[in-house]
Amino acid sequence: MPVSLAHRITKLAHQAGFERAALLPAPLGLRTQPALQTWLSEGRHGQMGYLAGPTRRDDAQLLLEGARCVLVVAKSYKQPLDLLEGGLRIARYAHNEDYHEVLRARLAQLAHDLESLLDVPVRTRAATDSAPLLERELAQRAGLGWVGKNTMLIDPQIGSFFLIAELLIDAPLSPLDV
Repeated sequence: MPVSLAHRITKLAHQAGFERAALLPAPLGLRTQPALQTWLSEGRHGQMGYLAGPTRRDDAQLLLEGARCVLVVAKSYKQPLDLLEGGLRIARYAHNEDYHEVLRARLAQLAHDLESLLDVPVRTRAATDSAPLLERELAQRAGLGWVGKNTMLIDPQIGSFFLIAELLIDAPLSPLDV
């Protein structure tokens, strides 16, 4: 049985250091949650003004013209809880380098590898908490887990200590590939 293109793409994601990966076709068809609208109206987004802007969170075309699919990836940050001097604690994801930079670098490598795999020019856009996307809903829809009572996405393989990122792709993949 031949290996599907989607399988080969998710394998590239694993080679780039992501524990989980799945492709979704565009358009995304996401629904903006009422809780998100309430959260925004209360000004809880702080200085992240792009979250409150008019951009729809369900249209990949607004983020990358010609987007055909979205590769949703998860990167675990689980590690033992370290106490700092004086018994201080910081979030586990903050123990290492800035995850935005780490994930963007991995997604850039993944985009390059994807272009080599497809042997055609591919336009992509990486997102790591940096675009108006409903990342948790995307990851849930992609099969990377379910939303628990704590509102965290829980993956059966890696738990809830993981970061979500996306790679929007304009590659000419067929619906069967995604």
